[in-house]
Amino acid sequence: MTGRIRLTYAFDAYCGWCYGLGPALRELADGNADRIDLRVLSGGLFSGPRALPVGAYPHIPAASRRIAAGHGLDANAVAEAFLDPATRAEAEGGFRELRRLGVDAYPTLILHTPTGVHRFGGPISSALQLTEALDRHTAPVSA
Repeated sequence: MTGRIRLTYAFDAYCGWCYGLGPALRELADGNADRIDLRVLSGGLFSGPRALPVGAYPHIPAASRRIAAGHGLDANAVAEAFLDPATRAEAEGGFRELRRLGVDAYPTLILHTPTGVHRFGGPISSALQLTEALDRHTAPVSA
């Protein structure tokens, strides 16, 4: 495989496993910055027919408060961005792209190759395991 390696990371803000994979993914991205292009798309875990008021998911409000505070986000700015039609359009575009790629679980890491897309890693993968899987998928084929 020549050129930069294209990866798509499918995550969802309501997916605890996605936050668990975050540190390993960050380490993968930092350690391979010279050879990968990483695109991050939100999957819309609770969208479409699964969309309900946040209160219908008892674990989400408390987790959301820990995530806004833990990452230093301005809650008012987040709420304002959430109401912006451009934000909604961008999110819906990501949802459509992930459906097109066949993503049905989170987190999912996808490698784009000339022969198609390949999933690798999993929610408890380490950065080393992700790098090794990436190396296996991108190694030249021996004749």
